[in-house]
Amino acid sequence: MTMGCRVLGGLITVLMVSACQRERSPEQRLQEARQSLEETRRDAQAEMAELQRRAAERKAEMEQELATALAEQQRRITQAEQEWQREQRAVAEYFQQETGASVATLGGAGAVQGRIVSTEPDGFSLRDEQGRTYSLGIDERTQVTQNQQPVSLGMYTEGTEVRASFIVRDDEALIAREVEILPMSPPAPAR
Repeated sequence: MTMGCRVLGGLITVLMVSACQRERSPEQRLQEARQSLEETRRDAQAEMAELQRRAAERKAEMEQELATALAEQQRRITQAEQEWQREQRAVAEYFQQETGASVATLGGAGAVQGRIVSTEPDGFSLRDEQGRTYSLGIDERTQVTQNQQPVSLGMYTEGTEVRASFIVRDDEALIAREVEILPMSPPAPAR
């Protein structure tokens, strides 16, 4: 029985030591809590780093998509500008064929000199030396001068000689940009 007592005593000792180890001191529990908190903090930092990495990747993807979209828009703008220039050249060619006058193809602009045949609140008509009549509109950007001084176009009547620069609008209307009242000269003979 002594052997049995010894084995039984050893088992009791092991159980008691195990029970003691299970019952940790407050300091041990605090230390374990600190370790657990530190592990949680490390995990959270790793997760945050992963989220930041993903966000940076998505940002780079979005910036690339934006750059691609901007390049496509720029390509479309360039195409539209080229088409507009082709249309302006076509308008200038048409204008030249119809009137015999030359219109600069850049921006659809031209100039003409002749005598006023009529005036209206929104424009005037003039006839050049070849007998061609031009109807020019005016707007808030039209500048009328005589001897380099601003004047009102309404002050002048039929027969006043002018030199006018104009633009050709999309609807093919001619809009005067600068109208210069020229020094008086005898009226051209009637045709």
